Amino acid sequence: MLMDKKVFLDETFLIGKGGHRDVYIHPQDPTRCIKINARSVKDHNVEMKYRNSRKRRHLPPSSLLTRYYGTVDTNLGEGQVFERVFDYDGSTSKTIDELIMLEIRARNEKKSVKEVLKTEKEIPPAATVLFTFREVLFKENIIIPDMGAFNYMVQFDTPKNWRVRIVDDIGSPTLIPIVYYIDFLGAGHVRRRWLKFIREIMTLYPGFLTEEEIRGLTPCSKKGIIK
Repeated sequence: MLMDKKVFLDETFLIGKGGHRDVYIHPQDPTRCIKINARSVKDHNVEMKYRNSRKRRHLPPSSLLTRYYGTVDTNLGEGQVFERVFDYDGSTSKTIDELIMLEIRARNEKKSVKEVLKTEKEIPPAATVLFTFREVLFKENIIIPDMGAFNYMVQFDTPKNWRVRIVDDIGSPTLIPIVYYIDFLGAGHVRRRWLKFIREIMTLYPGFLTEEEIRGLTPCSKKGIIK
């Protein structure tokens, strides 16, 4: 439902630009963000179709998905209001690809990511984040069209407690997404997307994951190693 009161957005509230949507901190509620369909409405329509399918099936709330609060009128057009993912200290949570790049930098400097960031947060190794993410993703069977590490954030509730959150790109763009309603087909879809995701990480960051880590992350591939 579109809210009556118009919200004014400018560059000071901008926190991210995606392939199709720009993301702003909600000026009246910093715990929420507003997504504007700057280039296409396709992603939003796909996401809403998927979220609605989960409601119709009475599936339990997902720990990975952010909450959706509806739409709002802004000076930039209609916006979609979502839970904003940020850490206990108010900082915007880092994406998995940001953590990978930080870990690579830390290795080169012979430091920990915690030392590089000069933070009290106990930053886990990116491989640990990926293991945890895979476990929850498979359990919740979240349908994703194409996986990208920039769409997944590691949110700290305390200096030691964290979880992965999906902030963009969910659902299936197919005309009749039967994977929403037949669980074993959905599980197969998730496994295939996950294997492609790990393959892309291996391509983008060669040598970052050890063979042992790859075997642990890809148990459904032949001998655990993606070729």
